[in-house]
Amino acid sequence: MLDVCLLGCGGMMPLPKRWLTSLLTRYNGSSLLIDCGEGTQIAMKEAGMSSNPIDTICFTHYHGDHIAGLPGLLLGMGNSDRTDPVVMIGPKGLSHVVNSLRVIAQELPFDIIYKEITKEEEEFFEHGYHIRAFRVRHNVTCYGYVIDIPRAGKFDVEAAKSQNIPIVAWNPLQKGQTIEIDGITYTPDMVMGPDRRGIKVTYCTDTRPCESIVKNAKASDIFICEGMYGDKEKFPDAKKKKHMMFTEAAKLARDAEVDELWLTHFSPSLVNGRQYMKEVRSIFPRAHLGKDGKFVELNFIDEE
Repeated sequence: MLDVCLLGCGGMMPLPKRWLTSLLTRYNGSSLLIDCGEGTQIAMKEAGMSSNPIDTICFTHYHGDHIAGLPGLLLGMGNSDRTDPVVMIGPKGLSHVVNSLRVIAQELPFDIIYKEITKEEEEFFEHGYHIRAFRVRHNVTCYGYVIDIPRAGKFDVEAAKSQNIPIVAWNPLQKGQTIEIDGITYTPDMVMGPDRRGIKVTYCTDTRPCESIVKNAKASDIFICEGMYGDKEKFPDAKKKKHMMFTEAAKLARDAEVDELWLTHFSPSLVNGRQYMKEVRSIFPRAHLGKDGKFVELNFIDEE
């Protein structure tokens, strides 16, 4: 089970009823945050979430509306007596940017582990999350993220019995471990069926449409994508500033064959996004307008 909460869906500046961009996921007692715009910790409180279990923070890029809330968040985590380290993932310059912001958050009771993205695509494994960063098209180096929760195949009891595998080895094998008993080595492939469908969420903001988004978002349960503008007259601005229209996000969702699209990262000039959703849904019917605190619980699906 994976909890997904869109904490803030605004771009550029916070508004009275729209926090800046951030996404929180929870899995198996561990929380992951993507981006941390101004007001993120308040948005988290409003959504009934806690910052203390956050073990991993990913940054798409280092514009202020995506990272300016970090010092306050770190101080809040420190004041909640957290001592476990926090992993941070982001484009080149990660440690320099974060340490600059930490001038006002110097004393923390936990370590920060920095993991810079150095390639067009890169994978990370943190606390049960399989994270894939992929380069997108903004006016600075920017990445989207795929959050995968893999799911192993079913344990085959009959296969274990037929191979005389001791019962004491069954549990470690189910956990993917290789075990040796009385000089005999037992491996998971001896008793585990093919991997089953896991859970997949893709998140990208601040980008023009590009093939890497379609490729990486393929078959996502939820595709959370920037829709900076809805009004067609804003297309020249979107193109110039390397942002995206509602309809462009819908076309990406259609081409990637995702289950559901959430639009996010709205321009401050966007007052009534609903008026554009009819056209958006004519392209991709399962499109939804994001809002602060939008929440879903994703469960594993058993397929025959």
